Amino acid sequence: MCVEGNLQALDDQINRIERSDKDGERSCSDSVFESESMSEQSVITIRQDTSCAVSVPNGEVEKEDSTSQIKAVDRRLDSIDDKESGYYSKLQIDDLDRSQTVRDSVNSWLDRYHVPMTREPSKAYEYKVIEEDFSLPNRTYIDHLTTYIPPRLPIEKPDLYTMTPETATLSWKPAKVPDRIRNTCNLTYSIEVRNPPGLDWRELVSGLTSTNYDLKNLHPRLDYLFRIRAHNEYGCSEPCLPVSLHRPIELSDDEFDIEDWDDPYRISLGQLAPPKLPMEAPRITDNGVTAHLSWLAARIPAYAKKTPITYIVEIKEPNIPGWSRVSSGITDTNYFVEDLLQNKDYQFRVKAETQFGVSDPTLPVSLERSKIPPRMPSSRPLICHRHGNSISLSWNPGRVPSYVKNSKMTYVVEIREPPSPLWRVLADNLTDNDFDINNLEPDQDYMFRVRAKNDFGLSEPTLPASVFREKDDYTPPTLSRSRSGSASPWVGGSRASSVDRQRSFSLTDDDLDIYVNRDRKPCPPEFKTPVETTQYGVEGRAAKLILPLRGYPLPRVSWFYMGERLECGDLFKASVSPAGMANLDIQRMSQERVGDYKCCVENEHGVAVKIVRLLLADQPTVIEPMKNLSLGMRGSGKFECRVDGTPYPTVKFLKDMRPVVGSSRVKIDHTPPDLWTLTIDGAMSMDAGTYTCIAENMAGKVSSVARINVAGRVITSEKIIDNFDSALLRKNFYILFHVLEGRHGVVRRVVDKITGGEYAAKFIPVADDRQRQFFMHELRNLRSIEHKGVPPFIIFDLDLFSITGGNILSYVIRRKNQIEEDVAYYTEQLLLILKYLHGNNILHLDIKPSSVHFIEEGSDNICLLDFGFSRNFSKGKDVRLNFGSVDFTSPEQIANDRVSPATDLWNVGLLVHTLLSGESPFHDKTEADSLRRIQECDWSFAEDYFDGISTEARDFIKKLLLKEPSERMSLADCLSHPFIKGDCEDGQGQKLNTERLRAYSKTLRERKSKHLLQTTANLVSLQMILDNKDVAQPVLRGQNEEGGGVTYPDSSAYGEFLDDESWFDWQSRSFGGDEDLDAQTDSHPVWRDPSVLKEEEWSSVAEDYKQQIQKPQDFFPKEEMDADNPQFLTKLGNLLFRPGEDITLTCRVATGDSLTVSWYRNEELMSESNRVKVTMSDGGEASLVVCGAKPYDDGLYKCVVRSKTGKSSTWARVLVGELPSQPYRPIITQVSSRDALLLWESPITDADMDIKRYRVDYKEKGTEEWLIGGYTVDQMALVSGLMADSTYQFRVCATNTIGSGPYSVSSLPTKTLKDNSEEIELEPLETILLSKQNPQAHETVTCDYEPKELTLKEENIENTYNLSETFYRGQFSEFSLAKEAVTNKYFVSKQIIQSDSNKDTIQRELEILRLNQSNQRILRLLDCFIYNSNIYFIHEYFCGVNIVEHFAFKTKYSEDMVAIAIQQVLDGVQFLHQNNIVHLNLQPSSIVMRRRSSLDVRITDFTLAQTVDSKEGLAVPVNGNPEFLAPEVVVQEKVSYPADIWTLGDLTFLLLSGESPYYGRKKDVTLSNIAYNRYYPLALYENITRDALRFIFKVLKRTPRNRMTVDACLEDRWLQGKDSIVKARQEAIFTTVKLRTYIERTLTDADEDALPTLKELRTVFELTEDKRHRFSVPERSFDAEELEKKETKITSKGDEGSVDKDKPEVATDQPESKEIIDTGGEVKDSTETDDKTDDKDDDKDDGTSQTSSDRIEQVADDLVATAVKNALHSGEISTKGVEEA
Repeated sequence: MCVEGNLQALDDQINRIERSDKDGERSCSDSVFESESMSEQSVITIRQDTSCAVSVPNGEVEKEDSTSQIKAVDRRLDSIDDKESGYYSKLQIDDLDRSQTVRDSVNSWLDRYHVPMTREPSKAYEYKVIEEDFSLPNRTYIDHLTTYIPPRLPIEKPDLYTMTPETATLSWKPAKVPDRIRNTCNLTYSIEVRNPPGLDWRELVSGLTSTNYDLKNLHPRLDYLFRIRAHNEYGCSEPCLPVSLHRPIELSDDEFDIEDWDDPYRISLGQLAPPKLPMEAPRITDNGVTAHLSWLAARIPAYAKKTPITYIVEIKEPNIPGWSRVSSGITDTNYFVEDLLQNKDYQFRVKAETQFGVSDPTLPVSLERSKIPPRMPSSRPLICHRHGNSISLSWNPGRVPSYVKNSKMTYVVEIREPPSPLWRVLADNLTDNDFDINNLEPDQDYMFRVRAKNDFGLSEPTLPASVFREKDDYTPPTLSRSRSGSASPWVGGSRASSVDRQRSFSLTDDDLDIYVNRDRKPCPPEFKTPVETTQYGVEGRAAKLILPLRGYPLPRVSWFYMGERLECGDLFKASVSPAGMANLDIQRMSQERVGDYKCCVENEHGVAVKIVRLLLADQPTVIEPMKNLSLGMRGSGKFECRVDGTPYPTVKFLKDMRPVVGSSRVKIDHTPPDLWTLTIDGAMSMDAGTYTCIAENMAGKVSSVARINVAGRVITSEKIIDNFDSALLRKNFYILFHVLEGRHGVVRRVVDKITGGEYAAKFIPVADDRQRQFFMHELRNLRSIEHKGVPPFIIFDLDLFSITGGNILSYVIRRKNQIEEDVAYYTEQLLLILKYLHGNNILHLDIKPSSVHFIEEGSDNICLLDFGFSRNFSKGKDVRLNFGSVDFTSPEQIANDRVSPATDLWNVGLLVHTLLSGESPFHDKTEADSLRRIQECDWSFAEDYFDGISTEARDFIKKLLLKEPSERMSLADCLSHPFIKGDCEDGQGQKLNTERLRAYSKTLRERKSKHLLQTTANLVSLQMILDNKDVAQPVLRGQNEEGGGVTYPDSSAYGEFLDDESWFDWQSRSFGGDEDLDAQTDSHPVWRDPSVLKEEEWSSVAEDYKQQIQKPQDFFPKEEMDADNPQFLTKLGNLLFRPGEDITLTCRVATGDSLTVSWYRNEELMSESNRVKVTMSDGGEASLVVCGAKPYDDGLYKCVVRSKTGKSSTWARVLVGELPSQPYRPIITQVSSRDALLLWESPITDADMDIKRYRVDYKEKGTEEWLIGGYTVDQMALVSGLMADSTYQFRVCATNTIGSGPYSVSSLPTKTLKDNSEEIELEPLETILLSKQNPQAHETVTCDYEPKELTLKEENIENTYNLSETFYRGQFSEFSLAKEAVTNKYFVSKQIIQSDSNKDTIQRELEILRLNQSNQRILRLLDCFIYNSNIYFIHEYFCGVNIVEHFAFKTKYSEDMVAIAIQQVLDGVQFLHQNNIVHLNLQPSSIVMRRRSSLDVRITDFTLAQTVDSKEGLAVPVNGNPEFLAPEVVVQEKVSYPADIWTLGDLTFLLLSGESPYYGRKKDVTLSNIAYNRYYPLALYENITRDALRFIFKVLKRTPRNRMTVDACLEDRWLQGKDSIVKARQEAIFTTVKLRTYIERTLTDADEDALPTLKELRTVFELTEDKRHRFSVPERSFDAEELEKKETKITSKGDEGSVDKDKPEVATDQPESKEIIDTGGEVKDSTETDDKTDDKDDDKDDGTSQTSSDRIEQVADDLVATAVKNALHSGEISTKGVEEA
């Protein structure tokens, strides 16, 4: 193609513009000339010469003069200009002339290809723009822009329904198009697919006209992502969000033959996959006119067909849109690009191509050559000549690329004067490579460096050249006001000053006048600060007192505290800095260091004394946090934040982590004492974002975060409900104990974390998405209701205070004087509520006594609750519901007919009948019989029940309880009925029979208790109740024998059948939602238990399967381990360290021959060095010490011990310790006149360290000081001893071994009640939690117990130990705290009453404990006694909390914490199995925590433990906790080591779900569930990792030999310490609600009776005087009058007698004034050599006496002597070397 072709294209474009003008349609797309339309890809270059030669792809050259054609184009453009000038003069400036756009595009194109421009520049047109005219273009123009557009597809993900592993169905919302083109635009859809982890999207199908599509031939082992696009003739939409089809499978080679399994699923999607190219940018080498590109090779996906790969190289030039193809079909991974312009920038990228498609491009690589600053050589400048105070610098020239050499380059010389860290420009714009520098200071060091610069920037500097000046330390320096600082006059001759003066400090002119004696004249010492000075120190850190002073000669300083002189050493160090600062360094600040410190300074001209007060600094606290703001455009709003701290913190505001600067719109104000505001006026979209208020002082910092939304899109309530996330509830609310419990869910008390508001939250656990959608009707309906008769709905909770009056049945029973008129009044209120609901198209459909509540106790106003079965209805909508409450459902619901408002009125009639008669008219013996009576409308008035009931009431009931809905009264008729509008006088009417109501209420409770929620919502349709079908009824059951025993038929065979199920099939059955629904309930989410479905499957294959089973010969193989392998007695534990500390890892292995130890860090072998020490003791203790650990020393450490026959290993994670983050804001859940119960949530991050305790502070209103309220281990505290009728605020901070983290946001102000008010009421679990908070014994325990020979002592235990509180009682034993009388150490005593029946058991337990004293995970036995038929075992101390309580007492916990606990239990079990012991009782009470604050478990209770002597196993009785028995124990088969693995899996399931997996309401149900391995995987938390899920699958195998061994468990992926695995476990966070429910269920009446009372708890949490006066200051020991005299009598020696009068006062505290010098802990007397010369000094006036020189020499000698002494002590030098010196 030549220029003519391009001009022809331009001419066609102009013709289209002219035609569009004639038609009156001014389309933006027609008026903009796009350079791409000129087919520029066909043009390579257009070189300018006299003949206008043009190069084309085929090599042909056309020569012609194109001037005439260009002139013709110009004329056409001019004509268009004339036509358009009138039209565009009326438009805004943004709508510029289209012809000018065309002209600019032509000129740009001609310039780009160097086509000579022969025409003269056209005249410039001046278009008149009307400034105030905001008129829009004509209607046709706007319609074109808004009508003929691509479709818009909703951003929501499509719905994906998995039918089978190979098929699925996609459905999505329809796209939106303008109505005008809806029927003509040919709207279609396409589906795109991606296979993670691949990044390439490919089109799967297109041209779809419907909004759903069936996906077929999917690979069951591949993950998929699908997204939708909409298309019409005007373009395509943006894609919607992708929906994921996740395949949670992980098959090993021993489970399936992978190749055979994959063959049926090699589908077209995989075969047609394009190649995959690494995203890394290509590497480029610039050669001027050419460039060399190289890149990484692409690959074919494993599931795709192998085809040849070629590559495409693309180029992009500046200011040119789009990428151009340079070359394609490249087979190598490098390419030379030619014909590049040397002064242009370029970008290149690469694509891979096969016959099935093109890969995604690599990241682009840039070739930037047009704006490159020069480069300087890295060598230092050369100092050529040096003459006195002048030097000459020279340097190598800078370099620039050849294509920018025409740019002018100059040099910049920079100077720095140490110790100042600042560089400044000394000379600029130098053209030569040398420079002379003059007037340098003789005693100042200098550094010089050079930069080069050009028009494009400044180069990096060279390395600096330094000039060091020799100084005479003994000659006082001349005062200099240079940038390097000023020397102090009193330190001019000191050797120490020559070093100290290098410190950088700066003084103002005023400061210099005060501190510097310019003429070095003698002057007495003087303090600058005022008399009262307060300074602060941080508790636990070093503190420093600083007092600025002046005086010459150098003053001597002494410090005093509480009247006693401070001796410098390890605790205190004193010094005077060159800047004139008297410093006192305190090694560690604490409460004992708080008080007044006196500083006494003296020289021969006078004395000065200053008292400074040192207080503890307190971290800032956010009293009131900022709150989110929503502002409209140009609106105003402000953030308010209250903070305090000691000293008061500095406060700053950030927006998106950048400082907020005040302006005319943004103002930051501080209103004393603690209010900070950030005000924003005239809000704009740029103001939206995240704002942070940071308060910081020397003790720490805190922050408060809030957001601003400006003119944001309002989310509808439907959107909120549809996107409801349970994590939102956990994030914003504390979930407490349950209030109500039903068939489908529970109602729990929740408390807002921010406001402290109390609510009731209804929890409905669902099995699948169909059940979720079923119950979403309740959320949507409640969201749309605003009526006083329905409690307010706040996203997902009900106002708890609105339902405190109880339901209507219990309310009437409590108020025994209720009459018929009261029932009519309550009914009228209910009818008015229904009138509102029906008016809003809402049917309740489940009105019963428990749904009608009174707002509060004593009130007659009711409200309607429980909208679980509510539905929306409208005309023409057929609503059916086959669900309801037995006794209170309607005939149409039972028959699954259409429901209507008449259905609710039927229920009203039932309720009135029940209240007046005391029983439902349809109540029968069974639920099915009751439903049949309702279905037949079989009822009548029982005269004995309705005796005295009015005729109006009977008529009201009779007209509502009709079978046909159309025959019932309407709502209006009901409200006007005489029963409702009765004229009887107040107090008249038949009294209700409360006895019958009480009996009926009890019957309802008993029936309800049979169907209470267990795991998920138990949705049973009414038809299933009629047919006596129970969806949860198991097929296999235990059978009672004649002798009273129970057998479990087919349990072993069925166990084999279960264990044969693959990991994939188990997931599909448990989570995939196999839905077996009855035909008549297909539209309802009746869910079937996966276990029941599996048992039904077994029933059909049982006989055939039994014939295939062959019983294994070795049913209980012992652990597959070599007995000669080294055995660890103590394994490594995770460790956290602070940088600078030593890392010490220790483990202990059973001793043996030829043991070698190797240590690894992150799988790399460690070798000994100066920092790494490895030892192995004779006792088998292997240790690794890393001295002076650095932050990069963290990682995964492993110790491998090898012997001749095998090896064993143990590992631990070593991490850098940090402070915990800020806890959540505490809320006060209960308060009385003297007590407050606090609750908070643990910090977001605990820095991977155990939180040792929480500190609770409180502050009374009107005071400024925070006082300590107590310490606690868990996130709950009782603060007792408060003042009645007073207002308090509380705050919390977390503490670990590193220190205390920041404070929480202060609680809301809470006022205590008046005296004699009601006490707080604690739930049993709250009482247990608080009773475990006493930290008194925790700090005194020790675990260093030496193993010893144990014998049963026949003596009174109280002679040796003092037994105190009992913290655990079991069925046969109890545990008490024991304190050794001699050492005062704490232990635990286990008391067992010995009898003939348990004598052998006790003896066996004792023998087992004797063998297991050396393992860290077994609770060690330290002593044993027998006295009065009681056996006492003395164990090492543990806190009395079992493993489940440890987690339940928190507000949340992570999966990583569970994995660590299970790993520790496995370590103990491994040790037992290695010693041929099986525990057989691994239940929660047998696994205890050694400390409350750390995760350190101990295995105890060996009552049922047995020694395994053979592979045949043991026969054991069915003893122990029924929920934690192995199936072989239940069915009375032989047991062995796998039984412990089963109970451990049972415990793991409990911790990862909060539910006991095999629990049944009766013991026989529990045992049957265990025998048939019937558990419910959906009870597991939703966010557990796949590794945890698979671990449970492997250990909960019915057949013992199919379970993992203990060694295999420890090697399982879930328990490994790799960073990716640990991170996934840490991100899985669980609440403790379900665990707390489990503990409440396991509490017995005896346990509750043994709980401490509130009075007993107060003795632990009572506020004491030391807590009230936390920051108390010792009384001042200095006389104020004496201090005043000393301050006013500072004088010089020239004033006769004045010094003599003052000196005796100083001498009372200090016989001789001494200069305190830090010399490693000693105090040197700098005046010992001056005693003989004091008289001579009196005659000296110039301050230059010999005494000063002598003093300097003495100080120097002392320093040298101390250094030599320290060197001798450390061994750095020898005595011989000193003698030779």
